[in-house]
Amino acid sequence: MISDREYKLITSHQPLDNMMPWKTGRMTWTVIENSMFAQEARAYHQDTIAGPSGHTHAMLCFMKLFTNFDLHKWVLICILWLVGCEHHSIYEVLIVAKTRHNMDFDPTQDCYEFVDTILNSIRKV
Repeated sequence: MISDREYKLITSHQPLDNMMPWKTGRMTWTVIENSMFAQEARAYHQDTIAGPSGHTHAMLCFMKLFTNFDLHKWVLICILWLVGCEHHSIYEVLIVAKTRHNMDFDPTQDCYEFVDTILNSIRKV
């Protein structure tokens, strides 16, 4: 179910053809296959969509301004925001959190298992 505001936006663009009026990262970007990023991702058997997530870096930099900043929680938020709509893969979010913000992610680790570990660590018992 979509809101009236979303419906108005969707129906204001032609042709509609049951498609949203914007493109995802997977639809827009192509990872440069001979880049260091792509080579490392392949070596670790990680999925790539658009490259390292600049939105993740910007969001984490901004959120550090707040005293209650929690890297793991904000990385989960970035994953929810960017991965579900195929702008980035989980790996592309996590690798930026690791290289730019010192997250304890090991690129050889399965991304889903790492995210599950984060979820379990913040789960309220």
